[in-house]
Amino acid sequence: MGRRLVEVQVLDLKTELSELSKIQQGLDTFVESGQLSVAVSMSVMLALEELFTNVVMYGHGDSGIHDVRITLRVVENTMECEIVDDGKPFDPTAEAPIVNTDSSLQERVIGGLGIHCAFSLMDAASYSREDGKNRLVLRKNLG
Repeated sequence: MGRRLVEVQVLDLKTELSELSKIQQGLDTFVESGQLSVAVSMSVMLALEELFTNVVMYGHGDSGIHDVRITLRVVENTMECEIVDDGKPFDPTAEAPIVNTDSSLQERVIGGLGIHCAFSLMDAASYSREDGKNRLVLRKNLG
């Protein structure tokens, strides 16, 4: 049974970690309407938390406050999450360090594990750079 398109949640955030609660609130709307299970919401939140934190910590190279827009939508049997920021160009689908999860902690290169975990929780990810902004779209199959 296909899911109908619910009202899209558009979250206009600042590059501050305190904004993470707004992402959770946006996902909760989909849980409350029956569009997402709690388990899927938790997986999506973990992925978004990691990727949003990376934008906050590393995306701009300065300590200023910048804007980030996260758009959440359920279409048919897919949860789609779009993250748009005006940070330095960075394609996490291609530029993130390759993580060897089979090596010991002492042998691992620092960096990339969070992005690896975020992508492993989702089913697809695509990146583009448009109008001076990073655009990352994540998809999670629901059915």
